[in-house]
Amino acid sequence: MATDSLNNNELCRRYALALFSIGEEKKEIERYVENFKVLYSTKNKHNELNDFFSNPLLTTKKKVVVLDKISKKLKFQKLFSNFLKVVAKHNRLSQLNTINKHFDEIIQTKNNKINVEIVTSVEISKDINNKLVKKLENLTKKKVNLENKIDQNILGGIIIKIGSIMIDSSLRTKLEKCKFSMKGKG
Repeated sequence: MATDSLNNNELCRRYALALFSIGEEKKEIERYVENFKVLYSTKNKHNELNDFFSNPLLTTKKKVVVLDKISKKLKFQKLFSNFLKVVAKHNRLSQLNTINKHFDEIIQTKNNKINVEIVTSVEISKDINNKLVKKLENLTKKKVNLENKIDQNILGGIIIKIGSIMIDSSLRTKLEKCKFSMKGKG
């Protein structure tokens, strides 16, 4: 099962890389980013569209015809529209979110940027945010886009997520470790 997930993830990355290569060659990367935004905005407004993307019972021919109409209505570039049709022909529309995520990651890598997510129990001040960004930029040698998520369940401290790396320095985790170590003594 893990191998299937890995293979699907790698396949999605390859689709994203193909779209990026085409977009870079045609100098339309920003337009493709905007097309993804418009597509997701439309999907969020219309549940039928979400059902369409994930419906395994619809034939690929039907999906391609519908995607052609959607692409024209939303005024997508021809190459982006063709990309969506290729994804549909290979029954990968349900994985479009993952493809888009990889597409964004490729763009960020190309621009020497990285998204970093931090989780805190309260929102951090601008001063702490700026200091954290500077430290993370020194650490990663990339321009950092910091996103602060609030989760009161961590009680205090911070969780930092940089790509697949997670640094958990939350109070909750420390308490759980302490509780676990105390169980062993008795």
